[in-house]
Amino acid sequence: MGEDPVFRALSAMVRMLTQPAEVYPWIRDRSPVLWPMLIVMVIGALTGLAIVPATLELVRQGMAMQPELPEEAVAMAGKLVLMSTLLSSALVPILAALVTALILTLGMLFTGGALPYRQALSLTLCASGPLLLDSILKAGMITAGIVDGISGAITSAALILGPEAAGTWPYRLLDLVAPLEWWYIALLAGGVRSLGDTSSRTGWVIALVVWLLLFASLKLLVRAPAL
Repeated sequence: MGEDPVFRALSAMVRMLTQPAEVYPWIRDRSPVLWPMLIVMVIGALTGLAIVPATLELVRQGMAMQPELPEEAVAMAGKLVLMSTLLSSALVPILAALVTALILTLGMLFTGGALPYRQALSLTLCASGPLLLDSILKAGMITAGIVDGISGAITSAALILGPEAAGTWPYRLLDLVAPLEWWYIALLAGGVRSLGDTSSRTGWVIALVVWLLLFASLKLLVRAPAL
Protein backbone atom coordinates (compact mmCIF):
# COMPACT_ATOMS: atom_id res chain seq x y z
CA MET A 1 0.00 0.00 0.00
CA GLY A 2 1.12 3.58 -0.58
CA GLU A 3 2.31 6.04 2.01
CA ASP A 4 -0.67 8.38 1.82
CA PRO A 5 -3.18 7.46 4.58
CA VAL A 6 -6.18 8.09 2.34
CA PHE A 7 -4.73 5.85 -0.37
CA ARG A 8 -3.88 3.17 2.18
CA ALA A 9 -7.43 3.20 3.56
CA LEU A 10 -9.05 3.15 0.12
CA SER A 11 -6.67 0.45 -1.08
CA ALA A 12 -7.47 -1.67 1.97
CA MET A 13 -11.21 -1.32 1.40
CA VAL A 14 -10.84 -2.35 -2.25
CA ARG A 15 -8.51 -5.26 -1.50
CA MET A 16 -10.85 -6.42 1.25
CA LEU A 17 -13.34 -7.37 -1.46
CA THR A 18 -11.12 -10.07 -2.96
CA GLN A 19 -8.12 -10.50 -0.63
CA PRO A 20 -9.44 -10.01 2.91
CA ALA A 21 -6.83 -12.32 4.44
CA GLU A 22 -4.15 -9.82 3.42
CA VAL A 23 -6.00 -6.86 4.96
CA TYR A 24 -6.91 -8.34 8.34
CA PRO A 25 -3.30 -8.21 9.65
CA TRP A 26 -3.08 -4.56 8.59
CA ILE A 27 -6.27 -3.80 10.51
CA ARG A 28 -4.84 -5.57 13.55
CA ASP A 29 -1.62 -3.52 13.41
CA ARG A 30 -2.98 -0.12 12.34
CA SER A 31 -6.71 -0.17 13.13
CA PRO A 32 -7.46 2.87 10.92
CA VAL A 33 -10.77 4.58 11.63
CA LEU A 34 -10.71 8.22 10.50
CA TRP A 35 -9.99 7.81 6.79
CA PRO A 36 -12.18 4.75 6.21
CA MET A 37 -14.97 6.61 7.99
CA LEU A 38 -14.54 9.67 5.77
CA ILE A 39 -14.48 7.49 2.64
CA VAL A 40 -17.73 5.82 3.67
CA MET A 41 -19.32 9.21 4.38
CA VAL A 42 -18.24 10.71 1.05
CA ILE A 43 -19.46 7.74 -0.99
CA GLY A 44 -22.69 7.73 0.98
CA ALA A 45 -23.24 11.45 0.36
CA LEU A 46 -22.55 11.04 -3.37
CA THR A 47 -25.05 8.20 -3.71
CA GLY A 48 -27.53 10.26 -1.73
CA LEU A 49 -26.99 13.20 -4.08
CA ALA A 50 -27.64 10.91 -7.04
CA ILE A 51 -31.11 9.96 -5.79
CA VAL A 52 -32.15 13.47 -4.75
CA PRO A 53 -34.06 14.11 -8.03
CA ALA A 54 -36.09 10.94 -7.55
CA THR A 55 -36.77 11.83 -3.92
CA LEU A 56 -37.83 15.35 -4.90
CA GLU A 57 -40.20 13.89 -7.47
CA LEU A 58 -41.91 11.86 -4.76
CA VAL A 59 -42.28 15.00 -2.66
CA ARG A 60 -43.70 16.96 -5.60
CA GLN A 61 -46.24 14.23 -6.26
CA GLY A 62 -47.33 14.35 -2.65
CA MET A 63 -47.60 18.13 -2.61
CA ALA A 64 -49.51 18.14 -5.91
CA MET A 65 -52.33 16.57 -3.95
CA GLN A 66 -52.39 19.65 -1.71
CA PRO A 67 -52.67 22.60 -4.12
CA GLU A 68 -53.47 24.95 -1.25
CA LEU A 69 -49.84 24.85 -0.08
CA PRO A 70 -47.94 28.11 -0.77
CA GLU A 71 -44.95 28.11 -3.14
CA GLU A 72 -42.66 28.97 -0.22
CA ALA A 73 -43.59 25.72 1.50
CA VAL A 74 -42.86 23.74 -1.65
CA ALA A 75 -39.45 25.40 -2.03
CA MET A 76 -38.64 24.82 1.63
CA ALA A 77 -39.65 21.17 1.34
CA GLY A 78 -37.22 20.77 -1.56
CA LYS A 79 -34.35 22.17 0.49
CA LEU A 80 -35.21 19.95 3.44
CA VAL A 81 -35.32 16.88 1.22
CA LEU A 82 -31.91 17.74 -0.21
CA MET A 83 -30.30 18.24 3.20
CA SER A 84 -31.96 15.25 4.87
CA THR A 85 -31.07 12.92 1.99
CA LEU A 86 -27.42 13.97 2.00
CA LEU A 87 -27.11 13.81 5.78
CA SER A 88 -28.84 10.46 6.15
CA SER A 89 -26.86 8.95 3.28
CA ALA A 90 -23.59 10.08 4.87
CA LEU A 91 -24.33 9.46 8.55
CA VAL A 92 -26.53 6.36 8.66
CA PRO A 93 -23.72 4.06 7.41
CA ILE A 94 -21.43 5.47 10.12
CA LEU A 95 -24.01 4.92 12.85
CA ALA A 96 -24.53 1.39 11.58
CA ALA A 97 -20.77 0.80 11.65
CA LEU A 98 -20.56 2.04 15.25
CA VAL A 99 -23.35 -0.29 16.33
CA THR A 100 -21.90 -3.21 14.37
CA ALA A 101 -18.49 -2.74 16.00
CA LEU A 102 -20.15 -2.75 19.42
CA ILE A 103 -21.94 -6.01 18.61
CA LEU A 104 -18.68 -7.60 17.45
CA THR A 105 -16.83 -6.50 20.59
CA LEU A 106 -19.57 -7.66 22.96
CA GLY A 107 -19.97 -10.89 21.02
CA MET A 108 -16.31 -11.74 21.55
CA LEU A 109 -16.61 -10.97 25.26
CA PHE A 110 -19.55 -13.39 25.56
CA THR A 111 -17.49 -16.11 23.91
CA GLY A 112 -14.59 -15.59 26.30
CA GLY A 113 -12.38 -13.83 23.76
CA ALA A 114 -11.46 -10.21 23.17
CA LEU A 115 -11.72 -7.84 20.23
CA PRO A 116 -10.86 -4.18 20.98
CA TYR A 117 -13.59 -1.78 19.90
CA ARG A 118 -11.23 0.23 17.71
CA GLN A 119 -10.20 -2.90 15.81
CA ALA A 120 -13.84 -3.93 15.47
CA LEU A 121 -14.77 -0.48 14.13
CA SER A 122 -11.84 -0.49 11.72
CA LEU A 123 -12.90 -3.93 10.50
CA THR A 124 -16.51 -2.82 10.08
CA LEU A 125 -15.53 0.25 8.05
CA CYS A 126 -12.93 -1.49 5.89
CA ALA A 127 -15.34 -4.35 5.19
CA SER A 128 -18.14 -2.02 4.09
CA GLY A 129 -17.22 -2.26 0.41
CA PRO A 130 -20.11 -4.61 -0.47
CA LEU A 131 -22.60 -2.28 1.22
CA LEU A 132 -21.14 0.70 -0.64
CA LEU A 133 -21.39 -1.23 -3.89
CA ASP A 134 -25.01 -1.97 -3.03
CA SER A 135 -25.84 1.71 -2.53
CA ILE A 136 -23.96 2.70 -5.70
CA LEU A 137 -25.79 0.04 -7.70
CA LYS A 138 -29.17 1.18 -6.41
CA ALA A 139 -28.38 4.84 -7.10
CA GLY A 140 -27.26 3.92 -10.61
CA MET A 141 -30.48 2.00 -11.25
CA ILE A 142 -32.51 5.03 -10.17
CA THR A 143 -30.56 7.72 -12.04
CA ALA A 144 -30.36 5.63 -15.22
CA GLY A 145 -34.10 5.13 -15.21
CA ILE A 146 -33.74 1.34 -15.10
CA VAL A 147 -36.29 1.19 -12.28
CA ASP A 148 -39.42 3.19 -11.68
CA GLY A 149 -38.77 5.19 -8.53
CA ILE A 150 -36.75 4.54 -5.39
CA SER A 151 -38.79 1.53 -4.30
CA GLY A 152 -37.83 -0.29 -7.48
CA ALA A 153 -34.11 -0.28 -6.69
CA ILE A 154 -33.74 -3.84 -5.38
CA THR A 155 -30.55 -5.90 -5.28
CA SER A 156 -31.88 -8.94 -3.42
CA ALA A 157 -33.83 -11.96 -4.63
CA ALA A 158 -37.00 -9.91 -4.08
CA LEU A 159 -36.20 -8.43 -7.49
CA ILE A 160 -38.12 -11.31 -9.07
CA LEU A 161 -41.34 -10.13 -7.42
CA GLY A 162 -40.88 -6.42 -8.02
CA PRO A 163 -41.63 -3.45 -5.74
CA GLU A 164 -45.37 -3.91 -6.14
CA ALA A 165 -45.08 -6.92 -3.84
CA ALA A 166 -43.24 -4.98 -1.13
CA GLY A 167 -44.68 -5.63 2.32
CA THR A 168 -45.81 -9.17 1.58
CA TRP A 169 -44.14 -12.05 3.36
CA PRO A 170 -42.80 -13.67 0.16
CA TYR A 171 -41.14 -10.35 -0.70
CA ARG A 172 -39.67 -9.96 2.78
CA LEU A 173 -38.30 -13.49 2.82
CA LEU A 174 -36.74 -13.17 -0.63
CA ASP A 175 -35.30 -9.82 0.42
CA LEU A 176 -33.17 -11.71 2.94
CA VAL A 177 -31.32 -13.32 0.03
CA ALA A 178 -29.09 -10.33 -0.66
CA PRO A 179 -25.66 -11.30 -2.09
CA LEU A 180 -23.94 -8.02 -1.27
CA GLU A 181 -25.16 -8.04 2.33
CA TRP A 182 -23.99 -11.63 2.78
CA TRP A 183 -20.64 -10.73 1.26
CA TYR A 184 -20.30 -8.09 3.98
CA ILE A 185 -21.31 -10.58 6.69
CA ALA A 186 -18.73 -13.06 5.41
CA LEU A 187 -16.01 -10.38 5.61
CA LEU A 188 -17.04 -9.64 9.20
CA ALA A 189 -16.96 -13.33 10.09
CA GLY A 190 -13.47 -13.71 8.66
CA GLY A 191 -12.32 -10.57 10.42
CA VAL A 192 -13.62 -11.67 13.81
CA ARG A 193 -11.89 -15.03 13.40
CA SER A 194 -8.60 -13.39 12.38
CA LEU A 195 -8.53 -10.41 14.74
CA GLY A 196 -10.05 -12.23 17.69
CA ASP A 197 -7.94 -15.38 17.23
CA THR A 198 -11.05 -17.49 17.44
CA SER A 199 -12.71 -20.24 15.45
CA SER A 200 -14.53 -19.81 12.15
CA ARG A 201 -17.72 -20.99 13.84
CA THR A 202 -17.48 -18.26 16.48
CA GLY A 203 -16.76 -15.67 13.81
CA TRP A 204 -19.82 -16.69 11.84
CA VAL A 205 -22.08 -16.81 14.91
CA ILE A 206 -21.15 -13.25 15.88
CA ALA A 207 -21.47 -12.02 12.29
CA LEU A 208 -24.88 -13.67 12.02
CA VAL A 209 -25.99 -11.81 15.15
CA VAL A 210 -25.12 -8.60 13.29
CA TRP A 211 -27.18 -9.78 10.33
CA LEU A 212 -30.15 -10.70 12.51
CA LEU A 213 -30.16 -7.42 14.44
CA LEU A 214 -29.32 -4.93 11.69
CA PHE A 215 -30.58 -6.54 8.49
CA ALA A 216 -33.08 -9.34 8.98
CA SER A 217 -35.01 -7.62 11.79
CA LEU A 218 -35.58 -4.50 9.68
CA LYS A 219 -36.81 -6.53 6.74
CA LEU A 220 -39.04 -8.87 8.70
CA LEU A 221 -40.30 -6.88 11.69
CA VAL A 222 -40.53 -3.22 10.72
CA ARG A 223 -44.08 -2.60 9.55
CA ALA A 224 -44.57 -6.31 9.03
CA PRO A 225 -47.86 -7.18 7.31
CA ALA A 226 -50.56 -8.81 9.38
CA LEU A 227 -50.88 -12.58 9.13
